[in-house]
Amino acid sequence: MQTRGLLHEELSLAERALPLVVVAFDQHAPQQSPDTVNGMAVAGGLIPAVIFLIVTLIMAGYPLTEAKFKDIIKSIEANRSLRHEQLHPGEVPAPAGTRTTAPAPRPGIPTP
Repeated sequence: MQTRGLLHEELSLAERALPLVVVAFDQHAPQQSPDTVNGMAVAGGLIPAVIFLIVTLIMAGYPLTEAKFKDIIKSIEANRSLRHEQLHPGEVPAPAGTRTTAPAPRPGIPTP
């Protein structure tokens, strides 16, 4: 059993349960109070919408243009070539995105 899976499940459960605790959800009540229903609507709709709006504003202010992106890619390729030359002098590196050998198998994951 993987520890990461258990940790993820615990966090996921806490993320789902916390809003219900905050709005005083009673699982045994035949009908929830109007305050609880409104709180659930806010927790399920308004809060994510506000977070989305904030993230969208942050992303809109991020100065990434096509030209800036191409400069970043050129810089990455230059650094990769320099590292390759340092590690393997005289050898021509494979183009980015290509692989010359199969990836090493990962434990616990079947190979196709």
